[in-house]
Amino acid sequence: MKINWSVLDKSFPIMLGYFTVAFAFGILSKTSSITLLESIGFSAIVFAGASQFMALNMFLMKSGVIEIIIAAFLMNFRHFFMSAGIAEKLENKSLKWIPVLAFGITDEIYATTILTDADINNKQLFLMQFTAYSSWVLGTIVGFLTGFLLPPFIQEAMGITLYALLIAIIIPGVKKNFIHLGLVVAAGLFNTLLTYLNWFSSGWNIVVTILTITTLAMFIPDFQNSEKKQLSSESTEL
Repeated sequence: MKINWSVLDKSFPIMLGYFTVAFAFGILSKTSSITLLESIGFSAIVFAGASQFMALNMFLMKSGVIEIIIAAFLMNFRHFFMSAGIAEKLENKSLKWIPVLAFGITDEIYATTILTDADINNKQLFLMQFTAYSSWVLGTIVGFLTGFLLPPFIQEAMGITLYALLIAIIIPGVKKNFIHLGLVVAAGLFNTLLTYLNWFSSGWNIVVTILTITTLAMFIPDFQNSEKKQLSSESTEL
């Protein structure tokens, strides 16, 4: 079985990036008064960066379990489409691999796989995912256990990690497509309005905002076309 080493090489930067962000999550988990086991379970079972930070933030706001689950589901709904894209790149579409490979899909794994010219085999994809997953869980543990060694002001500053992570995700799209910027601003304003009106709890405000803005994006033809052009240009650059 021939392994495409060029794809595997790209998994190491992902591993390093995941460890760093998970380290921050571990620190935030401890300052949020959840146990080490709960923190590990969070990363081991959910394995979704932005969703974990969002869920932890909603937990601190005392949002209900149903609200957190729905918000995380909506934020990760894109993984359904990512799975379909990766499935087309697999050499062997064996059903026994699907649950494992589906669990390990992340934005970075998807981008690395889908923008690679050659097809990828199941074991190769699993190795990429296992590297990223192990780094994420390990980073959470190390952050939880050693984060207290950092100066207090740095630990407190970790509270903005979620916002920094989301900004890092948003900026590349905004730079290439101003429609993204409009949707981001609209989401912020709409959530602020819901908070002011106080019709729902903070958790449901997030859920309603996600549903409203994503529905709005579906009716913007230029947004759909620009998404296709952006993916095409990124593929050409790589």
